Amino acid sequence: QDPTNPLESHELAAQLAQFSTVEKLTSVETKLTELQLFMAALNNAQMMSAIGKEVTGAGNEIQVTDDGITKAGFQLNEDATKVTVKVLSESGETVRTLTLDATAAGQHAIEWDGKNDAGEKVPEGSYSFQVDAVDSEGEAVDVTTTITGTAYSLRMVEGIAYLVLGDANGILLPTGSVIEVQDSTA
Repeated sequence: QDPTNPLESHELAAQLAQFSTVEKLTSVETKLTELQLFMAALNNAQMMSAIGKEVTGAGNEIQVTDDGITKAGFQLNEDATKVTVKVLSESGETVRTLTLDATAAGQHAIEWDGKNDAGEKVPEGSYSFQVDAVDSEGEAVDVTTTITGTAYSLRMVEGIAYLVLGDANGILLPTGSVIEVQDSTA
């Protein structure tokens, strides 16, 4: 306040109320940040219990290794008369196209043998897949792609928690994408 231009008492009260409000908002922001960190730590601790278990999550990455191929699947929200699965290389080229006839709503596994359209075994590496489905009227059917694997570890990347599926070099599945965790020994 300027001593040569004193405020009226109601103006001084208003300024003090504004200072008090700013101070309280700063306190609320600090508490929310602390709560967010606590919730993230709690989520990470829960995800640690998934290690060694079979985890299914929303995703579309497939790894081909000497040990096999990542389990891939899709969920249809309604019946489809035609389902097309395309396996793509890292550069986005179609490696294999699989066509399924009438497919009921629900969860389905993708049966890919690790070969390209010419019947040759594809090299080890990362691939992706996309699934397109249409109903009897030719309208698109909603599809959710899934991947399944044994959780090897929990890895933090730029502050985001991922389950690593398979082995140390496996697929990174964001913990927020996890749909199901099953005991792989059962």
